[in-house]
Amino acid sequence: MSKMRAICENGSQRCNLMYIEHLENTMHDIVTPMTVIGSMIKCVMAEFVTNENLSYYLNMTQKQIDMLFDIIKNGSVAGKIINENYVVCLTMEDIYDLVEEQTNAFKYTMGRKNISLTLVSEIETKLMPLDKHLITRIINNLLSNAEKFTPSYGEVVVNIKTDSNTASIKVSDNGEGFSAEMLEHGIKRYYTKKNEINRNGSGMGLDIVQRIVGILGGEVKIGNGKNGGAEIGFTIPIITNEDLPIELK
Repeated sequence: MSKMRAICENGSQRCNLMYIEHLENTMHDIVTPMTVIGSMIKCVMAEFVTNENLSYYLNMTQKQIDMLFDIIKNGSVAGKIINENYVVCLTMEDIYDLVEEQTNAFKYTMGRKNISLTLVSEIETKLMPLDKHLITRIINNLLSNAEKFTPSYGEVVVNIKTDSNTASIKVSDNGEGFSAEMLEHGIKRYYTKKNEINRNGSGMGLDIVQRIVGILGGEVKIGNGKNGGAEIGFTIPIITNEDLPIELK
């Protein structure tokens, strides 16, 4: 795909760059649900699944399949976000449940690299107006990024904090962390970082995260932890009752 983009931009051939970008966005959208589905199937084939937890695996797989159908039905959400024509749809959701669900899904994908994934929260429930699809997209991107750059037998931690005005989520890992150059370019689309542990990565995921958080009126922060490793977090405002649509009041 990058070679096709280079050809288009160099003028060697006449291509529709918007079409190429749409394909890139859609490919990016489907990676996470496909990865989770693959991990679930491998767990079943490896006989890790018991009769007691079979329904959980099937339910998680069905949710990822629903996400794929949603992408097909509505087109690339990433493309709509980038082109600034995504319409926010608020529903009352428990942000802890959303984060926990995505974290549990990634436990199986990260388990293939023997990566420990832990959810740390000061709350066990927090009902608030959210765009469920956007929040899910953010968490998926952050966890996918952490999985990509965390070495085997590494550790990833997800933190949730809320107060009366904001909700904050941070994903930390004990990988190599951000270089000074990466901290400068980390949220610029298509800036790539070579990862000797795994493979070349793309800055597209962080770019999408920043755009989504911006839509929600929040802020993204990236940096390195005190003991090394990357930290990527975001804070969004909690919409007050006065600003809610009538149907949610």
